[in-house]
Parts: sequence; structure tokens; C-alpha cells
Amino acid sequence: MRRAGLSQGAVVDLAMTVVDDHGIEGLTLAEIASRAGVATPSLYKHVRSVAALRVLVGTRVLEEMTDRFAGAVMGRGGDDAVDTLMREYRAYGTTHPNRYLAMPVDAEFIDLRSLNPLDMETIADS
Repeated sequence: MRRAGLSQGAVVDLAMTVVDDHGIEGLTLAEIASRAGVATPSLYKHVRSVAALRVLVGTRVLEEMTDRFAGAVMGRGGDDAVDTLMREYRAYGTTHPNRYLAMPVDAEFIDLRSLNPLDMETIADS
């Protein structure tokens, strides 16, 4: 099995495609390993658990949304900015329904104990 190019970012990239295809419920380390062409235990170097991976996926979704929304409203003001923001929010949800559902409901309630130091560094760098 190949291992070249596997990193935490690559694992999250694969997780995003799994979420797109099967929803957050379909996100398993076995599925990620299959898509990466590695044995499941190889993933533990990059993520501690599927719960930690879900946190990273949720964080990635929030980053994508933030980038998309900021770009859309830049240079706009008032009602035009609010209208544009709401249209982009709806567009993200309809374009990526499974990613939208993977978004954390309340970031304050993420169990940070499920993350390893690599996971925490990724979130802190975001």
C-alpha cells in the first residue's frame, strides 16, 4: 500500500470527499484509508480518531464558508452586503449539503480532549 503524500491535510481532503459522497455519518477511518490506499492504522499518525477527524472536517467547512462569504461581501455595505451574505450562505448549503450538515452547531461544545497535538496545531493555525 502506498503512503507517499499522506498528511493531516490530505486526510482531511479525503474526508471532505467522503462527506460529499456519503454524509458525515459515512465518514469512517476505513473509508479514508481505502481512498488513500493505506491501511487504517496508518491514519493514526495524522488523526487520533474519527471524532477528531469530524472536528477537523467541521473546522474546514467553517474555513471554506468564511473564505467564500468574506470574498462575496468585500467592498459591499449595508443591505447589499447582508443580501449577498445570505445568498452565499444559501448557495453553500445547496451546493454542498453534506458539508453544510457537517458544520459544528456550537464550536464551544467541541470535545477538544479527543484531539491530539497535531490536530490542535491545525485548528490553532486556522
